[in-house]
Amino acid sequence: MRKNIVIGLVSFLILFGAAIIVKEASAMFSEEDWEKEPTTILSCDGYGYQVKVLLNGAQTDVKGGRSEQRRLFYKTSKLAKEAPAEMKKYFLLNEGENHIQAEFEKTGEIFGLNLYVWLENEPMPSFLLYSKDKAKDKLDKKFIIKSPLPKDFKPVVITDAGENKAVMVVVANPAVVNAALNGKKGPTVGMLLPIVLENVKPGKNDLTVTYQADPSKTKEIRIAVATPEWLKVISKKVTSKAAKTEKFTFNVK
Repeated sequence: MRKNIVIGLVSFLILFGAAIIVKEASAMFSEEDWEKEPTTILSCDGYGYQVKVLLNGAQTDVKGGRSEQRRLFYKTSKLAKEAPAEMKKYFLLNEGENHIQAEFEKTGEIFGLNLYVWLENEPMPSFLLYSKDKAKDKLDKKFIIKSPLPKDFKPVVITDAGENKAVMVVVANPAVVNAALNGKKGPTVGMLLPIVLENVKPGKNDLTVTYQADPSKTKEIRIAVATPEWLKVISKKVTSKAAKTEKFTFNVK
């Protein structure tokens, strides 16, 4: 129960933190400018970790030890030229391939490190790092940020097992969500917080995603699933408050 409460609080902080950044920055530019500007969120839930993140060679101010969110922009944005000095550090992204370098070290016992980069309106993060067992590590990877994403797009998912050896599930609508891989359940979360399931096995894998939503508030659920073999995005109408389950299978050689 305590774990679910903390995860729910983290979901709220992600939304609240990003909103503060947008509010502060919006005073500098017109509403029309912001409507045209793609939003990418760099999020780090790093309680119990020291973290260092570089994007395209530029060091971010993400340090770990708490929940941190940053709204990032393209280097080529017209806002980059007009932005005051304190805002220029957020114009880090390329429209297309991006380079991330990250280091982390565990400093206390907590539920795990969750670091991702997510372009608005896309079904899931383009890059995600999740670790709960490693004392420390570093990585150097490339990922895609572009709207719309390429048809052959697959997110880069890094876990303690390696690259793209886990399942990521994301629901982008208000709902209570749980996923289970090969009978092992992951955490119960709210919207916009990725569920990472690491117990992938050789051969056939069975995945279930269970969601519950209020049809008076949520008319449709969008479920995005990335496995080591494929990426799928499905939409389902919400017609009652009863819990519903979607089933998926994939094979790993």
